[in-house]
Amino acid sequence: MRKVEQHKGKKKDNLGWEIIKLQAQVGESTSRKVKKIVEAERKKEVGPSSSGAKEGTAEEGEGQEQESVVLSEAVQKLLKLKEQKISQKIYHAKKEIRKAFVKAKTFETQRLVKRIREARKAVEEENKGEAKEQDDKGEANEEQDKPAYKKKQDLTREDLTKFEHEMELVKTMDMDSLSEHAFAAKLAKHPFLGTHALMAPYKTASTAKKEIAVVGSPDAATVQIIEARLTNTKTVKEHMSKLWDELENIIKGKKANDEKNKKRKAGEDQDEPKNKKRKTQEDTKKEESEEEGSEDEDMEMDDHDISDSEREDDGYDSDGLPLPKGGMSAGSSSSMASMFIGSLNEGKKDKKDKKGKKDKNDWVDDKFDEIYGKIKKNRPGQQARRAKAERKYGKEANHVKKAEEEARIRAEKKAARKAKQEKFNAQRDASTANAQTLPGRRTIGAGDGSASVIQPKKKFMAKPTTSTPSGPDLNDPTLHPSWIAKQTEKAAMAAALSGAKSNKITFDDSD
Repeated sequence: MRKVEQHKGKKKDNLGWEIIKLQAQVGESTSRKVKKIVEAERKKEVGPSSSGAKEGTAEEGEGQEQESVVLSEAVQKLLKLKEQKISQKIYHAKKEIRKAFVKAKTFETQRLVKRIREARKAVEEENKGEAKEQDDKGEANEEQDKPAYKKKQDLTREDLTKFEHEMELVKTMDMDSLSEHAFAAKLAKHPFLGTHALMAPYKTASTAKKEIAVVGSPDAATVQIIEARLTNTKTVKEHMSKLWDELENIIKGKKANDEKNKKRKAGEDQDEPKNKKRKTQEDTKKEESEEEGSEDEDMEMDDHDISDSEREDDGYDSDGLPLPKGGMSAGSSSSMASMFIGSLNEGKKDKKDKKGKKDKNDWVDDKFDEIYGKIKKNRPGQQARRAKAERKYGKEANHVKKAEEEARIRAEKKAARKAKQEKFNAQRDASTANAQTLPGRRTIGAGDGSASVIQPKKKFMAKPTTSTPSGPDLNDPTLHPSWIAKQTEKAAMAAALSGAKSNKITFDDSD
């Protein structure tokens, strides 16, 4: 039991909780709950005697000095714990960043393979187009003006060599050194972590490990471009930003989280107007004209509907006589009851309609009407298509050629079958003519030179009768009577089961 208790008592130090408590003690954290816990622990350590009120200025001065010493010790301990926590966090984060770079390298390789394939295809099309242009030089100028081929994304042979060279460089790149270099570069550019004292050793260690490319080499610029491309991928950026947030949270404490939440809320509020589509001057003019027309209509309706109510509000009735004070409330309630409320909903409908309309800045496909605008005609039937092809091409039509080919193949197959049958008949006639007739058999001719041998019918043979073996004589006096009775019973059963017909018994009626 003691061993189990000792094992349970050994717990791993929670650096995060220790840092939070020290931050509350120092004043970096504003959490009331943590401050209460820290105060309770401090009272337990000091004891109940020190909790009472101290008398005298000397005792108060000693208490203040003691508190300052405790506070300085807490600050030093907090710095050590932060250094330990930061080292652990960076150690594990670098592994994840390296994995992210390996993933980015895979994506970059796939992208270059695709680009190389497209460039090769474009070069092949370009070569075919050049050859076709040379063959078609004698044609009309109008046909020469038309492009004989179309390059795919304007890729050339130079692009192909460039992509292949980049592929070789990507394959030879070391992800360990690249991840270290990217970590150091991003850390140096960070506005807060780059200048903090706790992050200084990691900057110097990383810069010592990174590999600097030779300035005079021709591949230095290309390598830098590829490294920047890999560093700016989504996976690497996510891991980097996550690491910076965690490190900033460790160094600053809970205040950093509060500031980030405020920034995020402010950013969401600012992004809302940016997401709205920009409108052109023509659209704004149209909307202004529509709004002016709707406002004029509303004004006219308001003049008719609210003229009486305005007069009543002024204290005069429709005849121009002053109204009593008590009648104002009644008049206002009657006017509100008689208002036409259906017109209040027109503005919302107009806004919805305007939102539903497409903006002129939206992307429009030039060939949309050409492809989808025309009404498609029904496709002609097979006979109509064949008749059109015969009128256009005559005997050179595909279906005519195909029918002739099929007829020729059928005739060849039929001739081959006929030749095979004739060869078989000749062999059969030769074999039957040379055959020798055996005794007891006769040959019958079929009239066409063929003959067949027929065997004679077999004679009917009667089934041999099986004779039952004769046993000992039942009348022998030496035999036992019981054995004789059993043998007679067996004989009777055998006769009954054999199905032999019994003799017919006739009775004489003369008596």
